[in-house]
Amino acid sequence: MTDLGAKDVRLPIYWSDVERAPGVMDFSRLDALMAIAEARDVAVTLVVGMKVPRWPECFVPSFVDPSTSTFDGAVLRYVQAVVDHEKNSSALIRWQVENEPLFPYGDCPSVSLSRLNKEIALVRALDPVHPILLTVSGEQEPWLDLASSADTIGLSLYRFAYNAVLGPVAFPHSSFYYCIHAFLTGFFVKDVVVSELQMEPWFTGDPRDVSSVAVPFSSKDFANHLQFVHETGIHEVLLWGAEWWYYEKVHGDDSLWNSAKSVFNE
Repeated sequence: MTDLGAKDVRLPIYWSDVERAPGVMDFSRLDALMAIAEARDVAVTLVVGMKVPRWPECFVPSFVDPSTSTFDGAVLRYVQAVVDHEKNSSALIRWQVENEPLFPYGDCPSVSLSRLNKEIALVRALDPVHPILLTVSGEQEPWLDLASSADTIGLSLYRFAYNAVLGPVAFPHSSFYYCIHAFLTGFFVKDVVVSELQMEPWFTGDPRDVSSVAVPFSSKDFANHLQFVHETGIHEVLLWGAEWWYYEKVHGDDSLWNSAKSVFNE
């Protein structure tokens, strides 16, 4: 926030970090991050639920068993605790409930649509002030399946991926594909945003293991992805990759960091 000048942040809340013992919530780390945002007038989207951004996607405490009948209740109690704790923060602009909940990605238990609807209803009841963002994979699933439950639809926009058989794979979608989908989705929600624009390499495993980089990402890719998303006409875009830019910077390559700085300081 200080060096790049970022003014909009999507912040995942990791369940296994907050609830380290049954019913005992530790919000100290989250509070510290929100205090930084509040002091700098940064707008924060908080992501709450079982499945939130960054591999392995699902962060379930070790003492919670997803296969039991009590699992849904455990998720809902956690969500209630988070919303009650953070809903009055001056930095909070919206809630994101789960991350791409209908897209089967990550090391995750099966998604329960009925529980998802209960989570959304719970967040609305606890905090009727802040809107709800629901997210989809922009390339690999329908955008409208969650539109009736959302105020805003956020899409992940990726230009390439990696397949174990084929190797690096470029997505064939044109900018017009996203433009027309955003237009049509806009009839059902108040807003459509890019909640995650690919701005880092593709990893085949835990991104903390840099040897798992399967498809590299350069400052040229950074510029190309920005130009592509500009062509879609979608007005709000959150860039995905700040951890990687920072890792590269502290290891001697600040090209991506400086590319981001030039964008945020425009």
